[in-house]
Amino acid sequence: MLQNAKIITKISLIVVVMAVVTAVVAMIGIDSIRTFNQRVSEIEQASARAVLGERVNGLVLAVVMDSRGIYMSSSAEDVEKFGKPLLENLGKLQERLAEWEALLPPEQQPQFDIMEKDAKDFVTARTETVRLARVEGAPAARIFGDNDANRNNRKAFNKSIVEFADLNNKDIADASASLQKFYDTRFWLSIIIVVAGLVTGIAISVFIARREIAAPIKVTSSTLQDLRNKKFNVAVAGISRKDEIGDMARALDELRLTLERADALSLSQEEERKAKEKRALEIERLSREFDHNVGDVLATVLQAVQKLDENAAEMTIQSDATSARAEKVAQASEESSQSIQLIVAATEELSSSVTEISRQMSEATNVVGSATEESRKTTEQVNELSKAAERIGEVVDMINQIASQTNLLALNATIEAARAGEAGKGFAVVANEVKNLATQTSQATEDITNQINSVRSATSQAVTSISDISKTIERINAISTTIASAVEEQGSATQEISRNVSHTSNGTQEISHNIIEVSSAAANTMKSAKIVTSSIEDLKAQNASLQSLVSEFLSGLKSV
Repeated sequence: MLQNAKIITKISLIVVVMAVVTAVVAMIGIDSIRTFNQRVSEIEQASARAVLGERVNGLVLAVVMDSRGIYMSSSAEDVEKFGKPLLENLGKLQERLAEWEALLPPEQQPQFDIMEKDAKDFVTARTETVRLARVEGAPAARIFGDNDANRNNRKAFNKSIVEFADLNNKDIADASASLQKFYDTRFWLSIIIVVAGLVTGIAISVFIARREIAAPIKVTSSTLQDLRNKKFNVAVAGISRKDEIGDMARALDELRLTLERADALSLSQEEERKAKEKRALEIERLSREFDHNVGDVLATVLQAVQKLDENAAEMTIQSDATSARAEKVAQASEESSQSIQLIVAATEELSSSVTEISRQMSEATNVVGSATEESRKTTEQVNELSKAAERIGEVVDMINQIASQTNLLALNATIEAARAGEAGKGFAVVANEVKNLATQTSQATEDITNQINSVRSATSQAVTSISDISKTIERINAISTTIASAVEEQGSATQEISRNVSHTSNGTQEISHNIIEVSSAAANTMKSAKIVTSSIEDLKAQNASLQSLVSEFLSGLKSV
């Protein structure tokens, strides 16, 4: 099937295979980046919810601490000192909850509604505590706020926050695991497709270059060498092919037949020339004997007559033979010239095909260059994702700092409660709870930090994998360059064949020109022979006395 296809079709097959592999790898890369962005966005939202939960938890602790300050206030100034920041923190608490709800996935909304109800109860109770402290004094506020109902409400609110924190941590862990699994799958899929496409492209390229181009040209070159060495019985391969190689093979076979006929004609002419030389020697021997028999007196006249007669006959015969052979040689030379012109045309067409091959290989190199540029852009996008993960890490560090400060505040509160003695026992309980919550905050942020580090690791692996894909594309580019170089070498060989055939064509035209001149000289010789024959007749008439000797001489010539 490939033997009947044009060379440009065979090379286009290689380009199509390389283009398909590049397109598949590009589509996989684009889809991978889109999915990666989506998964990272989910992790960012879960992280943002976790941060908001920690902030809400911190605000709850701040409100509780301010409430304890109101309970222990001894004047309106002390009540205002703790009441004002308490109300401000309640406002911030409601703002954080609104931001949190905007980031919720639909499946978490029912659970958030329960927590929001606890939050409203908490805000209502603490607001009323401030109002009572301002209107009726700190003791009334303590009676209203420092009881099991308010504590249970605050514990329920804290429990909801902790449950949401655990849920967000689970979402981050699940999203990270899913992202890692997706990355592993796409990484090996890309490697398999690139390797399979590369192996297929190389196999097709080697097969076409060696079997369909290089091998037929090598056989044709060997056949031309045999013809140069006059081995005309050699069989020309590829005559049945339908491509440019087949056209060149058929023209080469015509040239072989023409050169074989020309060589046979040349051998025949050589044999005739040797026979003529032998006959001329024999005639010269008889002439010497004739000259000795006739004598010195008539030797000059008789020898002149004999030579004129002899030369006239020989010139007539040789002129006829030379004209006939010249016509045959001219015909053979014309056929050879036509065959060589066919070879020249086929060689030029082959040279054009090789030029087109070079252009197609250049186009394949441009396609591979575009794929390399896309890989570079993909690497930049993944680097941006890595920077986003680093920013999330900075937020987590800030949460750690808040937790550390909260823990320090709880420690100070414990010390102050110990100094207050019996009156500070309730305050010590709150300080202990604050310390526990700060410890939980530190543990939660540590889990978030681990998850962020996993995201950073996956991003780094993605950068490395994309870099490996870029290197693979560069190797494809190097292979395409090697194929283009091989095609250029084939083009040089084709041009060399074209020059040799053109040289042969010029030699054939020179032979034709010389044959025409030989035919013209033969015609002139025939005219001269007729003139000489007429002069011999005149001499015969005037030298009748020498007829007997001439007869003996002619008899001797006939016996030669």
